[in-house]
Amino acid sequence: MLDQDARAQSVSKFSPDGTPLSPNTVGDDIGGFMGAGKTINFPQGTVSDKDGNIWIANCNGDSVTQFPNGEPNQAFVIQQEDEMMETIVVAPFDIAIDIDGNAWVTGNESFNVAKFDPDGNLIVNVSNEGEIEPRIKQPMGVATDGFGNAWVANSAFVTAPCDGNSVPDLLQIVILTLDPDFINPDAAVIKVTSDGTKIGPFKGGGLLMPWGIAVDGANNVWVSNFDGSTVSYLCGEDTDNCPPGLETGDPIAPEGYFFNGLTRSTAVEIDPSGNVWATNNWEILAIPENPGGDAMVVFLGLAKPVKAPLIGPPESAVD
Repeated sequence: MLDQDARAQSVSKFSPDGTPLSPNTVGDDIGGFMGAGKTINFPQGTVSDKDGNIWIANCNGDSVTQFPNGEPNQAFVIQQEDEMMETIVVAPFDIAIDIDGNAWVTGNESFNVAKFDPDGNLIVNVSNEGEIEPRIKQPMGVATDGFGNAWVANSAFVTAPCDGNSVPDLLQIVILTLDPDFINPDAAVIKVTSDGTKIGPFKGGGLLMPWGIAVDGANNVWVSNFDGSTVSYLCGEDTDNCPPGLETGDPIAPEGYFFNGLTRSTAVEIDPSGNVWATNNWEILAIPENPGGDAMVVFLGLAKPVKAPLIGPPESAVD
């Protein structure tokens, strides 16, 4: 039987109808695509750009793997160091492609977001050096909009469980958040402009522990919270698409959209009908043996529809 570390060394490919296209497990070999030289290490965010390159965040490898043109046998690793010879992105968690085909990568343990060009060259590293606010703190998800901005979910609390040993740490977070008086003052969304300028932090709207983040067809921002049973909805770059009087980053839904069937959500996406899909990834009362949730939650028709498939920033599905 394969151990969990072995299973965390590949990615799988499926056709639009769900047919597996990557290799199956055979004997002691790992199924899926491992990339040339076994470059995959606890993959998290995995996206395609418009040229068909596949980008994979290796959360336990402090690197990003790219499959050029979707070819695993041509895989190469992106891992850059600063002038102090320290890895720039530590525990990379999520990736989003911007309007220029560049990849924004969040570093959960390096408290940053870095932008790479399609060849894997570093364009800008957005960190907390020399600044007080807004601070990036344990970021999780990242999404891009049609204006070249990257929107970062600032969890401010979660160390990503990407080393095979972090589940107990995350369970401790679960225990802490069972306190009805739990607060997370640094929970926020931060906008990063194309040149790396941080703007924010944006709070309110039910933001308690941001994890997943998405931008809809009106360039407004949706956030799923790991705590609080709420999806948050913020005004995006184009304030003409927001209620009168709101500015960029203001909550459109003042308290967010609450549903007591929403548990420990880690991802949110918008479909071509404007439905907002959120994952129930963990149980509220999680146990180490099996902390996983078992449902999806959908908020019908709340968002501006997005064209599918989502490759790069969202495009409106409505003319």
